[in-house]
Amino acid sequence: MATTTRAYELLIGTGNDGTDEHVDIELVNAAGAVSNKERPASGDSGRNNYEKGSIEIFDPLTFTLDGTPAKIRVHFTGSKWKLGGLWLTDKTTGETWYALPDALVGSGSGAMRSPATFDLQQLREGDAPAPAYDEFKVFISTASGSDTGTNDKVFLKLFDARAVSSLTQRPGATDNIGNPINDWKSGTRQEAKVAGGLAKMGSISYILLCKYGSNSWNPTTVDAEGVSPSGPSRRFVINHPLTEAANKWIFVRANAT
Repeated sequence: MATTTRAYELLIGTGNDGTDEHVDIELVNAAGAVSNKERPASGDSGRNNYEKGSIEIFDPLTFTLDGTPAKIRVHFTGSKWKLGGLWLTDKTTGETWYALPDALVGSGSGAMRSPATFDLQQLREGDAPAPAYDEFKVFISTASGSDTGTNDKVFLKLFDARAVSSLTQRPGATDNIGNPINDWKSGTRQEAKVAGGLAKMGSISYILLCKYGSNSWNPTTVDAEGVSPSGPSRRFVINHPLTEAANKWIFVRANAT
């Protein structure tokens, strides 16, 4: 295997215990070789901590490793931190790995001791469709009622069945993908556009929907379809309030068709 240095996007989702302590990350290949250690700091949110129920977007982090990662190693020396999920995307190829530990890490009672190592998975599902799309159209529906919408920043990451994902981004206006939508209104179904992956992507099999800020938001469904050429629409049922208490992120598989 050749040693390569690559830039990655890393997302870290925190569960119901946050922390102000630092976290260090290493990647491990299938042979047990370990990369350099990186300390994510001041993610896209501008915070330098891991708030309860939060998502943090770090882009880029650079790791040097023989081959591809098989595990991710987390160093944390605080008392306890609920690590909900990690999503790692190679910024050269779009290839993506993830882990969903939903585990307490740290020195406190009942926590996994540091360093905690987690197997990385990939989304490879049967005979995936040939890659086709550079861009996707999405429709995001919000529940009716008071205080169900949000003007906080909302992010979406799309995954196909070939282990390729888009980079995490704010859904953009239909006439200008670079102009993010700033207001998700209650009782509406709003159309937006999202750029595809670094490699062309097939139909979407999973999404990661997340938000910043303190407002509660109650999305109900997300529909995603490729454009140019037009592709099949896939529905993702959310029905999960994105809040600090219930997590401001959710990883969802497409409904069976």
